Amino acid sequence: MTKSTTDCWKVPNGFQQDSSLPFSPAAELPCGIIQLSGIIAPLGDDGRVRERAFAAQVTLIFEAISRRLQVAGLNVTDVFHLRVFLATGPEVEAAFNRLYERIMERVGIVNLPTRTMIGVAWLPKGAQVEIEVHACRPSSQSE
Repeated sequence: MTKSTTDCWKVPNGFQQDSSLPFSPAAELPCGIIQLSGIIAPLGDDGRVRERAFAAQVTLIFEAISRRLQVAGLNVTDVFHLRVFLATGPEVEAAFNRLYERIMERVGIVNLPTRTMIGVAWLPKGAQVEIEVHACRPSSQSE
């Protein structure tokens, strides 16, 4: 683990603090639980979410989740909980669920992680979706 913040948690190896953001990209507890900060779709040159389409944002977020987990030495099968924020209203809940099921099936997830879905009035940078990830390092990998 890199930077020691407290005895309770640390920023995992491979994660760098973005000096333009007032929070850590990830936190790891001594027991091997890793939380990734909320992830939105990639930004364009204008500082706003590049892809406006809901389905594209969801797909890009799950690709980013996979890459960030790899940085921590994990993969999507290590995820045990997702917290999903939707700023697009209740009409997209079914669309999100269909996309979610396809993505989970494509990556081979049999035991779906627990999930909380929260409707919000606004998300940063024009995002329609933000996802927070909780994963657990297998005990054989714990540092």
